[in-house]
Amino acid sequence: MQSLILLGAFGDRYPDPVEASLDFTIAYEPPDEEGWIVARVLDVPGAMSQGRTRDEAKENVLDALQTVLIPDEELLPR
Repeated sequence: MQSLILLGAFGDRYPDPVEASLDFTIAYEPPDEEGWIVARVLDVPGAMSQGRTRDEAKENVLDALQTVLIPDEELLPR
């Protein structure tokens, strides 16, 4: 089980930073024929990435998780 604290400020609509804590599980696939390890956050569809090492895959999937969970400012209602 992993934990992540998300921080973000969402433009004029939500000017104050928002903080949330999240517990989740990362699943790792064995390296493919080219050596890439795929990592997925099991509870968040679309939160997946890859890396040459398990540590790199973990770092990349955490970036993907933040991308999925923190909305782009231009997509927020005005």
